[in-house]
Amino acid sequence: MVSLRTLRWDELGKSALTAVVAGAISLEVAKSVPLPAYGHGSRVTDLLQLALISLTWAAATLLGLWLLKSQLPNDLRRRKVTAYPAVAQVEGKEIIEAGTEP
Repeated sequence: MVSLRTLRWDELGKSALTAVVAGAISLEVAKSVPLPAYGHGSRVTDLLQLALISLTWAAATLLGLWLLKSQLPNDLRRRKVTAYPAVAQVEGKEIIEAGTEP
C-alpha cells in the first residue's frame, strides 16, 4: 500500500492525459481506416482492426509520455532490488537441500 501523500500526482496526471488522448486518436484511426468490406465481422478483420488500434494506442502513448517528459517509462525499465536478498538466498538453499518444491 502506498500513502496518498507519497504518490507522484504529476506523473499520474501525465499518464491519465496521455491515455485519454491516445484512446481518442486510436478511435479516430479505427473509424477512418477502411477495412475489407467482404470480411466485415470476420475474425480476420476483427484481428486486423484490433492490431491497428493497439499499435496506434501504443505509439501515441509512448509519444505522449515522451513529449510530457514523464518518468514512467524510466521507472518501468528500472529493475527493482530485492528487499531481503540474503533471506531469499537462504530460503532458496533450504528448499533445494530439502528436495521440496515451493
